[in-house]
Order: sequence, then structure tokens, then C-alpha cells
Amino acid sequence: MQEDGLCPPGENWVCLHCGAVRCSRYVNSHSMVHYDETKARDEDGDGAGHCIVASLGDLSVWCHECNAYLRHPRLDPLIEKLEQLKFGDEGETTEIGHPEDVSGPADIHGENEVVSEVEEEGGSESSSDDGRGIPFAYGEEDIGPLDYPFGSLPENMKGVADFIMSDNCKSIVILAGAGMSVVSGIPDFRSAGGLYDTLRPSLLTASALERELFAADPTAALSQPLFVQNPLPCLELMRPFMLGTRAEQWKATLAHRFVELLHAKTGKLTRLYTQNIDGLEGQCHQLPREKVIAVHGSMDQADCAMCGSSTDYGEFCDAVQHQIKDITNEDPTAPSESTPIACHVCGYNTVKPSIVLFRSNLPEEFFRRVPEDIPECDCLIVIGTSLTVAPANTLVFRVPPDALRVFVNRDRVGRQLGVMYGEEYGSPSTRDYFALGEIDQQFLDLMCELGWLDDLEHLIGDLPEASANMLRERLEFRNGDSTKKAGTTTTEEEDNTVVQQEQKDIVEESKAERVETQNGMVAEKENDIDTPADTRIANTTNGQDTTLTFENKNEGAD
Repeated sequence: MQEDGLCPPGENWVCLHCGAVRCSRYVNSHSMVHYDETKARDEDGDGAGHCIVASLGDLSVWCHECNAYLRHPRLDPLIEKLEQLKFGDEGETTEIGHPEDVSGPADIHGENEVVSEVEEEGGSESSSDDGRGIPFAYGEEDIGPLDYPFGSLPENMKGVADFIMSDNCKSIVILAGAGMSVVSGIPDFRSAGGLYDTLRPSLLTASALERELFAADPTAALSQPLFVQNPLPCLELMRPFMLGTRAEQWKATLAHRFVELLHAKTGKLTRLYTQNIDGLEGQCHQLPREKVIAVHGSMDQADCAMCGSSTDYGEFCDAVQHQIKDITNEDPTAPSESTPIACHVCGYNTVKPSIVLFRSNLPEEFFRRVPEDIPECDCLIVIGTSLTVAPANTLVFRVPPDALRVFVNRDRVGRQLGVMYGEEYGSPSTRDYFALGEIDQQFLDLMCELGWLDDLEHLIGDLPEASANMLRERLEFRNGDSTKKAGTTTTEEEDNTVVQQEQKDIVEESKAERVETQNGMVAEKENDIDTPADTRIANTTNGQDTTLTFENKNEGAD
């Protein structure tokens, strides 16, 4: 729909109430207009209007009333149908309009600014595994008695290392988020003092209306619809990051080096799915490009937002340096005014770093590779992500039910996706191992258990300073200088004690939560509140880790 010719192609939202298609939630707000009009008419008598829409770009579901993304098992058949229509399916297709399996808005609303997650008995419906689209979570009908290839759940990193090197582990998939790169020192976008928090619209080359929009929503400066109309604000904001990436101002971390060595030494890495756009994995020269899916694109490449043509990265950075002003006033060689960068193929002024801007499609390679990679996965390793960004976070529940899931993070994440900490919901975790703490420290421990410490020694000069010091101390400790304690290194016995205590703490916390939940249910009963006992609702903040570094949020995603 292009009512005034300004709405970019592909910016379409389908109303899940009436099937109307509207476009450009950011630029012309036609989807919001439809919502406002139907809310004013109040045809359904609930005062909500036609508030639930699905993006045909990234297959996310948005509620205008809640101002939040939604996820619910009843939406799974609809999203699966959209995937079939978008990416092709030999089966029967149906018209999108009034999906019979999707409940009305009253059933799936969450609180403002949260993602609603409702787990109902029986779970979500499973889809076919014929490789078209992305298979949905395994339904209970698919799961019989499980024979875990890793035997008993690992108790420490040695147990994880043993499984990785065993013959039972043949395919490892890694999902990475901002925490993987935070030690490199890359400036973050979302936390206090980050790019969005400190954005000054008055410095950007933009109209008064655009500056007003940026003040209300800083992410709009990085949206695809606005970039097509005016690319300069995005390029001005990203200038230091693009030039810093070319200069390798930030270094790949020990977590990146683990992924590299996992492929080089075992051949078991099936794919790294990274939500980061920093491109740091490109510094790992033993890690082939085809092993990496940059879910939200990468800063170390360039392409055209209009025609999709690739552009030489060096030439693009040269153009950025000489044509885009420096709003930080740190580069005296920068021009005083910005001029657009034209595409050498289509001629439009729409060349950008190869990142997924807000309201643009994820790379098709993601949707093609997941059905190939996930069914054979024996081990999923999740690194430094809040697990709130769809569709990347769905890998957690798409892997086979007997796959080991290893979570390396500073915080406990993923409960809304079925991840279990210790003993929750009355049964112990059988396949989820948690390494809670500093991410590079955890991966240094794991690589030591794998016997790869010698392979890291020559990389000390190519690591972030904190990681290099950590590795240097570990090497000194190994070489017999016991007076130097290697970072937070302890003996294996002490490590096991710490891990066991952490697991006990998790169990106790889970028990306390269950008691609190039961007490809450009793209170509800006393107050005549009818809450189904078999329904659990978990709300999480709609957004990314507060320490995000370059974890680009494709809306519909984190």
C-alpha cells in the first residue's frame, strides 16, 4: 500500500482482525491509523480496536494497544502459514484474513512494554519437518522416552568438554548475543549513556519533523523506511562504528576464539548464529564465512538498501570518511556537511553497512539454514544473550528435545522459552547446563578443559586487553608460577564446589518461587480470582540486555 508514494516496499502489516494490509508504521503510520480508526468505532465493544498486526517483513506480531510484541502458541499456526507464503510451500495455502486458530486480542494481551508469553498444557503445535520455512517447537506428541546422548547432565565445564569431544556429539550450533562482545569495549546502544540515550537530534542532517521523531524514538534514525527517504542521520550516527570496524579498533574475544577453535580442531561447528552486528567473528581467520549467520547483518560489509547490491567495503568506508560529517567532533578531517553515498548499480543514495535496519527483513539465509541445521543438533551453546529477540531466540526450543543446551551468561535467561534452572515446576533440569559468570572467563575455562590453551598463546596480542590479561595469567599459572593467580582460576576441586553450590542456589530459588506462586494462587482463590492452575504466564521486558553492544534489533526481534 503506497497511499502517497512515500511508503517503502516490503513495509507491510496485516491486521489479524479483518485482514487489511497497511504499511509503514514508522513513516506514515498507516497501520496505526487503521488501529486508531477501528478503536474509535469500537465495533467489538472492547475499546481495543483492531490492534493485533503481523509483519510480512520479519513475521513478528505486534499489539498497538499494548505497544508490545506478542508470542502465544495460538499464533504459531498463523506464523507458520506466513512463512509458507513468504518462502514457498508445496502444500495448500489459505487466504490470510480471519485465522481460525488465533484468539482475539483479549486472550493474548500483555502488560505495556512487555512480551507476553503464555505456556498452555500441551505446548504449541509442531509443524512439518520437510525443510520449508522454520520448523516450530517439538510438540509433546513427538516426544517419547529420551535417551540423552550426553548421558547425565554435566556438572561443570569438564563435563561439557567431555561431551563436545565424545563421538555422541556430532553437531554443535551456537547462538550469540551482545555479551559475547562486551569485553571488547564496543560502545553500546541501549544502556544508560549509550547511543540512544545520548542522541542529540539537532546534530543530525534531518528535517524538523524527523528530528522530532528521533527525540521521541531514537531507534527511528536506524529504520529502513526513513533511511530510504533520508540516509544521512543513520550514516552520521554509525560513522565512528563503521570506521572503527575497518580499523579493527575492537578485538575478537576469547568467546569468539572458542568458536574458531571449535571448528578448526573438531569440525563439529554446524553454524554460529550471531545477533551482533560488530563483525568481530571476521577476525577469526580459521572460521569460514559460510559457518556464520549474521542474523541482524554485519558492520564489516556494505550493500544498497534499495537494490541489495554489495559494495566494496573499503571504498564505502572511504566515502563515509570523506562524505559524512562527524557529529562527535573528534575527526578534524571530516567534512562539515554530509552528502549521500550513491549505489554504483542503481544510482540511489542508499548505500549502508550491511546491517538489518529496523523494519527491514532478516536475511533469507537465516530462514534457509535453520531447517537444515537444527534437526541434527546435538548441542546448542547460547552465549551472552537476553533471549528476548525473535526469531533468533526460537532456536532454544527448536533444537531436538534430547540436545544438550549450554547457557553461558551473566544472568539467568530463557525461562519464558522453557529453559529450566535447577529444579523448576516440580522436576529437575535434564538438559540445561548453566555457566553463570563472566563470559570470557567461562570460555577460557572450557578451552582449558578441551586442552586448547596452547592454541591461544599466540593470540594474546589480538585479544581485548582484559581478555589478554586473563589468558596471560592463566598461562603463567599453568607454567608453574603459583604466586600469580590466573584471573578467577581455582583448582578443579574448588571449581566443582562453586558450581555445585550455584546449582543448589538455583534449586532453592526455584523452590522459593514455587512456594511464592502457590501462596499467590491461594490468595487469588480467597479473593475469588479464577486463574487456571495449568497456565503459567511469564512476562519479560520488551528489549535487549542493558549491556547490548551492536545487537541490532530488527523489530519483531529483540
